[in-house]
Amino acid sequence: MRTIAVLLAAWTSLAGAQERERLPVEQLRTFVEVYGAVRQHYIRQLDHEVLIRNAIEGLVKSDPNAAYLSPEEFRELQAGPNPAVASIGVEVTEREGGLRIVSAMEGTPAFRAGLRPHDQVLKVDGVGVQDMRLAEAVKLLRGEPGSAVRLSIQRRGESAPREVDLVREVIRIQPVRSHLVNADVAYVRVMQFNEHAAGIVARHLSALLSRAEPKLLVLDVRASPGGLLRSCVASAALFLPDHAPVVRIDGRTADSRREFRAAPEDYLARGQADPRAALPAAARSVRMAVLVDSGTAAGSEFVAAALRDNRRAILVGEQTFGRGVVQTIFPLGANAGALKLTTGVYQSPGGVPFEGVGLRPDLSVAERVAPEDFGDEARDAVLRAAIDHFLGPRQRARPSTASAAPLVISDSIF
Repeated sequence: MRTIAVLLAAWTSLAGAQERERLPVEQLRTFVEVYGAVRQHYIRQLDHEVLIRNAIEGLVKSDPNAAYLSPEEFRELQAGPNPAVASIGVEVTEREGGLRIVSAMEGTPAFRAGLRPHDQVLKVDGVGVQDMRLAEAVKLLRGEPGSAVRLSIQRRGESAPREVDLVREVIRIQPVRSHLVNADVAYVRVMQFNEHAAGIVARHLSALLSRAEPKLLVLDVRASPGGLLRSCVASAALFLPDHAPVVRIDGRTADSRREFRAAPEDYLARGQADPRAALPAAARSVRMAVLVDSGTAAGSEFVAAALRDNRRAILVGEQTFGRGVVQTIFPLGANAGALKLTTGVYQSPGGVPFEGVGLRPDLSVAERVAPEDFGDEARDAVLRAAIDHFLGPRQRARPSTASAAPLVISDSIF
């Protein structure tokens, strides 16, 4: 009965009044009886911590993205990532009962090894991860700089898994790159929407537009797993009119529903300078294409959808990954850990959810382009398709009067 009392107290603290009135007391008594029978009669003696953890994990299984965080895991989350810990440079998620790669970030061990979006990780150093919690699987991917790790990867369309050997590194990403493809086309690629991305994009745009008067602006978010929500909203706002809708959150409760717009109060932290302030007006008027692929995920999808739904740009490339759930961390009291639970889904301004769906491009290009060729007019079929659509092949072939060398701007490397 003491266990029922504990459950009642937890329910009272977490549930709303209407839900508390429906508390399933009889079912909780059944749970306590099962708990006691396992504890007393199972052939192996299991301590309370193991049983409670198993019970909690059973509760959250209905949410494939949920997880119970132990006190140690919760403290690690609060402390933030350790810059000294090395990894292989992948964004991963739980999808269809397994660990799937969302994106392999450029210049990282995973990128150089040719790992792709939707590759399923079966084992890490011989340890199966298909039934493992995401946090535990991620720990296996991390380690000391220079340490080796072997992945067993199942790729779509291949009958047998492949073994991939990698060496962990401290991952540093240059979030933005840009150049003038020719006198008519400006190109900006965003690899990651970190806290500085919007300001860096604004600086690149200002530099590009000071060197030429392009007829087409290309924003490339291929192989970009997204990033911080406010950074994504700020980056989309660079190209949109004031107060244009950027992304919506739909949830079960009123306080979990919200809309973010191209307005400083929706994307600026206190005391932060607005990256839109010094941006040339042409950034919000020049014709625009957004390049997408299966590695375009989460925040990168939000930016792409916002630009399309506001009729600011068309999407060129292939279907995006489809990742867009809102997860909330609920602390569970002193030294009790926390619960990570899905409380909402992200939607485009038009109300279409991203999770498991993704974005279908306006102009589909089936030809696969190696990430090292992104932005190279001669070798990037997706970029060429965008240019041809807006300017035509003859315009594309016109000699450039401006330098096509990448801009050299003193960006921080992350």
